[in-house]
Amino acid sequence: MKGFFLLVAALAALVAVLVLISGAVRNDECSVFPQRERDLCYAGKAANSSNTVFCSRIINDGWKADCYTQIAVINNSFQLCDSVKDEGARTYCRAKLAMINQDSGICAGLGSVYWRDICYSNISVTNSSPFFCYKIATPSDGDKCFDAVARQKQDWLLCLEVNDYLSGQRCIYSIAVGSRNEAVCARLDQKRDEDICYKKLASVKNDSSVCSNIEVNDALSRDIFDRCIGFFGNNA
Repeated sequence: MKGFFLLVAALAALVAVLVLISGAVRNDECSVFPQRERDLCYAGKAANSSNTVFCSRIINDGWKADCYTQIAVINNSFQLCDSVKDEGARTYCRAKLAMINQDSGICAGLGSVYWRDICYSNISVTNSSPFFCYKIATPSDGDKCFDAVARQKQDWLLCLEVNDYLSGQRCIYSIAVGSRNEAVCARLDQKRDEDICYKKLASVKNDSSVCSNIEVNDALSRDIFDRCIGFFGNNA
């Protein structure tokens, strides 16, 4: 669908030139082209004028639906969305407008789980609020929503809402480093990850004292500690 819009935008700029070259009929210059080029010509005129009359002249059903959708989004018109016959294109259109208007009520009414999840996620991330992340049906999409908002707010507690274990741990690590907060490193489950977090913070903060948080009790923790201290050389 995005590819179609890009193609229309590119061809729209060429319509005037093509018309001159073809010696087109004055009242409907698109009509002289073969069907594919004619449909693209009408789509380009619709995009340039925001006029759905040109959409109605498109023969290809998919392109016609895309044309109406594009004009509906340009004009922020749910009425135009509802005039789209193709159910998938109509849902996409309403989802786009719901996100533009940040209207969660429209998100809730979308018949597609895919677009409903995207819509809720967009509103949550746009507003840095996890509220609508809880309404997302697909677990992986919900995880991405919580992860994004957690990083925005630098709130490691939101990482605990991420169902995928490794993703949740990466979320906590990212916030620890981003906030330069050693206490957040301590929230990581695995000691190795916690020690690596301290080592990273020591370099980010340019503070060798952070290395002292690494409790050396085996060969691995010794190696991480030595590399942490070694970063500072003789200045440690």
